[in-house]
Amino acid sequence: MPKVAVLNGFPFHYEVFGGVIDYCLQRKFEIDIYTNEAELIEWFSWYQSVFAIPFKIYPFFLFRNDPKYDRVFMLTDDDYHVKNEYIDDRYICIA
Repeated sequence: MPKVAVLNGFPFHYEVFGGVIDYCLQRKFEIDIYTNEAELIEWFSWYQSVFAIPFKIYPFFLFRNDPKYDRVFMLTDDDYHVKNEYIDDRYICIA
């Protein structure tokens, strides 16, 4: 099963997670989410009930450019939390 990381270092763009989660669900991707989790707990509880899929949520600061991820979704193109040296052909940016 392909493994995907979803990145969002900002305390907004919550609505974009739904589209990415649905995309991954349709393709049977395993999902790890890296975000400011304290702000988003209610959103992710709702997403888990709607999509009925497991995904793991981690604080953004734990993200490393790990080769275990087949794809890495960035929810916005101006997220300064993502290090420039991480960006490679696995990254997909939703601007």
